[in-house]
Amino acid sequence: MRLLLMVILAVGLSACATVEKRIPEGVADPRLEHIGGWRLAARFSATSEDDSWSGTLYWEQSGPRYDIRFLGPLGQGGMRLFGDRGYATLRLADGRSFSDDDAEALLRARSDWRLPLNALRYWVLGRPAPGGGQRRVRRDSLGRLESLKYADWTVEFRRYSEVDGLQLPAKILLYNPRFEVRLVIDSWELELAST
Repeated sequence: MRLLLMVILAVGLSACATVEKRIPEGVADPRLEHIGGWRLAARFSATSEDDSWSGTLYWEQSGPRYDIRFLGPLGQGGMRLFGDRGYATLRLADGRSFSDDDAEALLRARSDWRLPLNALRYWVLGRPAPGGGQRRVRRDSLGRLESLKYADWTVEFRRYSEVDGLQLPAKILLYNPRFEVRLVIDSWELELAST
């Protein structure tokens, strides 16, 4: 009798363990779609096959307009990438400026950094980027992004924190075979769009 009870309990527990909670596609918290702009400060480290960097990242986003500043340790060196839909300017620490209509291509050409910036602006909010392209999207039990694949990138959302009642990523890891970036987001300022 005791053996039968243990078998029934084990089968019952294993059945519970295999039940998968279905989270609808899209945004786990619809309020994330109403963030009209934001500012964040983060620590970053980036590693390529040949080099590594670390420092502080300040990112301000207002609709399609962005201003991203990368500063080296102790505020030394760095670069600033800013623009809007259809144009981007990269200003290096030595004062030289370069422009292009594609921020990702400009950053890659002038700094050797390969970042999916167009998608990253959504990922830092814990949202999939619009237009698809992401696959193997995994969510945690609260519906927050846990990981996803995008082109040759793997993105892992390692930690979340509460900001103005919203769960936003606090630690993100992006990597592909040639480049790895770690972001630890220290502070947020949100601007909610009027509905």
